[in-house]
Amino acid sequence: MKTKLMQPEHQRRSAQRGWPEKNIDNLCTEIFIKIQKCGSSTNGGVARAIAAHRNLGGVHEGNVFSVACRVPEDEGCMVHANHGTASLFRKCRLEQRTPSTGTRASEGDVHREVASASTRVRLNSFLWTTIRDPRTRALSHYYQQNVKSKKPSEEEIIDWIAQVPGTFMFDYMGGLSVTPDNCQGTRTTQEGLSHDTADNQWANLPDDWDRGFVECKLNHLLDSYDFVGLIERQDESLVAMKLLFKLDFKDILKMSSKIRKDGKKLAADPQAMLQSYLDQEFYSKAYVDRVLHEMANARLDATIAHYGNAFYSELERYSSLSADAREFCEIPESVSLTYSPEYKKEHGKIECYWNDNGCAYKCLDAFAQQHETYDSA
Repeated sequence: MKTKLMQPEHQRRSAQRGWPEKNIDNLCTEIFIKIQKCGSSTNGGVARAIAAHRNLGGVHEGNVFSVACRVPEDEGCMVHANHGTASLFRKCRLEQRTPSTGTRASEGDVHREVASASTRVRLNSFLWTTIRDPRTRALSHYYQQNVKSKKPSEEEIIDWIAQVPGTFMFDYMGGLSVTPDNCQGTRTTQEGLSHDTADNQWANLPDDWDRGFVECKLNHLLDSYDFVGLIERQDESLVAMKLLFKLDFKDILKMSSKIRKDGKKLAADPQAMLQSYLDQEFYSKAYVDRVLHEMANARLDATIAHYGNAFYSELERYSSLSADAREFCEIPESVSLTYSPEYKKEHGKIECYWNDNGCAYKCLDAFAQQHETYDSA
């Protein structure tokens, strides 16, 4: 029997509020936490477009270690949209001045200026990410890491996924550094949510965990971000961002970076044994990430409900413009298709902000300007 992705009573409990509005006209620091296999290359391109349209630095940089530790006073306003956990940014901040206070951060200050609610300058910074159902994320991660392998057996895939932490997204977003100790429940220590803790039983005993305790931790984590989108609801997430942060359509027009194609090396869909493992054993182990995904989904629902018909009008407009932009720019389904000799011969080399992030941006900007899609609806 398959485990349901959503449990209505839990969704109702989590949907207390939507994401707050924020004007980012004075944006100086944009951080996109680029979680592996969460549509991060495509949305990393969106993050770079938002930054480019506001003259931030770092738009074409790809080395996270070269930009993560920069501060506005020293390097100017920057965007960070490369792989690297939130904890990487916090480690940098421990060794530098905190712009909001003008003093050096202490070893005990684990909250980084751009990655936590308590110390970052929220007025001119923008922290966001995108997440995904932990089952499909883990499976996609397997394919990425084993792309050169022969067609794998279900047992091989299960053995690999069994090593994936059930708190992968929570940890990547910096949950342990942001969430407080005062959440009450069956487990009341931060170490209990860390897969690195020697005596942690979370991976094997998920039923021991109290839902209210986990929700408390996750609410604090979500509150430390300006927005967390969902890959399964990509267009809805981007349109919600447009309304919340007063973006233009040109900020969210995009070209998909990666779309998995079925081939000799990859199974088209999980077979019975693998699907059963994902839906039962792994989904149970990934309880924290599953509730994180559920709560972000509920916040998106609440945000959409807040805007009502205005949201759906914007969504319809965005869908229409996206289709027209793909035709106008002759954009293929995925960036990988632009590498073929035939495409290069006809269209030349496609221009991207960095690697396969934000490709065809010049044409998309030209399309937006021509159609005046950036005017407020």
